[in-house]
Amino acid sequence: MPTGNSLQIAEIAGICQRLGIDARELGRRAGLKPETMRKIAHGYQGTSERVMQSLRNVETTARLLERANGVTAGGLPPALAPLPKNVVEYLPQTIPIRLVPVVSWGAAGTAHDYADLANQLDQSVESTCRDANAFALIVEGDSMEKEIFAGDIVIFSPNNEPRNGDIVVARLADDHGVLLKRFRRIGPEGKTIRLESTNPEYEPREFPAVAFRFIYPAVELKRQLRR
Repeated sequence: MPTGNSLQIAEIAGICQRLGIDARELGRRAGLKPETMRKIAHGYQGTSERVMQSLRNVETTARLLERANGVTAGGLPPALAPLPKNVVEYLPQTIPIRLVPVVSWGAAGTAHDYADLANQLDQSVESTCRDANAFALIVEGDSMEKEIFAGDIVIFSPNNEPRNGDIVVARLADDHGVLLKRFRRIGPEGKTIRLESTNPEYEPREFPAVAFRFIYPAVELKRQLRR
């Protein structure tokens, strides 16, 4: 185990070989930017708290992945392989990556709730959302341009209540189709919902709260820079 919360090139190479992944993938799973992981993989240690936290993230992720895959550096059974103190302290902050279903825009427009949405699986996408019922939509339309574009994948958390300013996916009870908008609760006792677009060509729309079949807040955005 490295001293001073730093990883050496040989250690990263050994970890990646045992897990069958490359350093870039290890860094991605640790939540690091590619450039940061490249520096670490080439022996950059640094002394700033940000660098030290990045190194701890990589250490933690590597050990957890080794345990999950049943491999350890010393050949010990995963349940017996010791974790250093600093990693144990960091474990509660570790966010696992999992797959959530991607639902088509059309299917979302006919769904009654997230149970219907989850049954309309087209594909899956990795997410750190903790909501067991999280799902993703591939955006259509241009009403949220400047923030969200057609083709972006947005992940929603149906077990959380939307808050003012959240981007949400909403479906009216008496209409097919879904709306991707900025959410505002207004009026007496917040019984009116105002949905706003970032594209100025679309006017805000207001509805009574009881008019909606569902309103789910967005928690994560995935975008391909080249399609």
